Amino acid sequence: MTTAAETFEAVLTANDHLSVDADGHLMIEETRASDVVAQFGSPLFVFSEATLRGNYRRAREAFAAVWPGPVNVMFAIKCCPNMAVRAVLFDEGAGGDCFGIPEIEATFAGGADPSKIALNGGNKTVEELDRAAELGITVNMDAAEEIDLVLAAARRTGRTIPVNIRFKVMPPEFTDFTSDAFPIAGDFREGLRRWKWGVGEETAIAMVERLKTLPELDWTGWHAHYGRMSNALESYAAFHGEYGRMIAAVHQATEVAPRVIDMGGGWSRERDPESRSTETPGAPIEDQAATAVGALKTALEGAGLDPAGIALWPEPGRYIAGNAALMMTRTGLIKHDIGFCWINVEASENNLPMICKEGSVNHVTVASGMDRELAMDADVVGPICIPSVIAAGLKVPEDIATGDVMAVLDAGFYAEGEASLINSVPLPGSVLVSGSEAELIKRAQTWQDVFATQIIPDRLRHTDLGDNLWRG
Repeated sequence: MTTAAETFEAVLTANDHLSVDADGHLMIEETRASDVVAQFGSPLFVFSEATLRGNYRRAREAFAAVWPGPVNVMFAIKCCPNMAVRAVLFDEGAGGDCFGIPEIEATFAGGADPSKIALNGGNKTVEELDRAAELGITVNMDAAEEIDLVLAAARRTGRTIPVNIRFKVMPPEFTDFTSDAFPIAGDFREGLRRWKWGVGEETAIAMVERLKTLPELDWTGWHAHYGRMSNALESYAAFHGEYGRMIAAVHQATEVAPRVIDMGGGWSRERDPESRSTETPGAPIEDQAATAVGALKTALEGAGLDPAGIALWPEPGRYIAGNAALMMTRTGLIKHDIGFCWINVEASENNLPMICKEGSVNHVTVASGMDRELAMDADVVGPICIPSVIAAGLKVPEDIATGDVMAVLDAGFYAEGEASLINSVPLPGSVLVSGSEAELIKRAQTWQDVFATQIIPDRLRHTDLGDNLWRG
């Protein structure tokens, strides 16, 4: 039989700052994971600062190695809406992507260079556009109708607004497409056509021609977003090759060259839970960058565009944050019946929605006594009133007990941002580990926080039902 440590060490990647010490404890950098739980409680997101920094640097080096012009690696804060994480990445030089006022303000709270920040969204408000203008960030326009709205913001604020145009990219190769992350198989082009984002080639040409006449708007280039639809390298080549062809076509029609190409996100991880399998790892970021950028450059150079004069803006948010956090949780009641074992834990689908809603397969392990043999099958489940299966048929030590600490890997992306409040379970806090130090970067909610925005009208209040925070 194998031990928990052996199984754990077999799935580690080069950028994980995780290990098992001589006593069988999971270590995050130089800190015992179980000690962090003892200090800050459970459930708990625990981030490794070294992993965040290492992932950013590796991504930047990967794209800079294959692109001759400037490279701005952007971190979309929707991926991990934590201001301390943003502060670490700003310290490294990261740009960013925002939707709406909350994400703009959180991005700048952590630190941001306005020239490296973009505002996205298909229905931007007056407040959002004015704030973008005041800060000097780029607005990625999603429709021809948006030009008048951005122009009005420029005139209200007296600022020139840099703008990109988002393309709707539908590669011909996607007539026969299979996604490892979603139940998509067959001709994906019609699905892309119906998605709300981006504009077609003819609309893009008309938008550029109009922007030529508007000095208040500084057209800088293009934006497209593939998203995490597949981790197959050929899909990156197809998407970005078609993106490059569209850029080239508009250049030839308008005789205007872009200064920025925003490649969007969707860059997978080597330990890739979104593939819904432990058997289909993602390609190294170096291979993803070389494949996508190679296809893009070929199309641009074929139209006489020199990449050296264009800034590249990749958005590898899930790559940067994905393995930088673990969800730590204590075990509760352990149930044996009808030939099955269920290990209840304090974490749940509230905290890890991608596992339960999208079928992601994350590595789950005990975090102490990792030298024990994995001798028993169990389902690890959350405490809420839906199945909330965090791991099905997980091999665990036979003597696992209530109060043991477990860890869910790759909890750094689309976990906090997509968390829910089903059963009114408060959301967990977050801690940042740096070497042997652990610091609270987000406090856990209380049940009072969950209901803090609710109001019972006076006419419905009853004062004879006993002591209660809201009825008194």
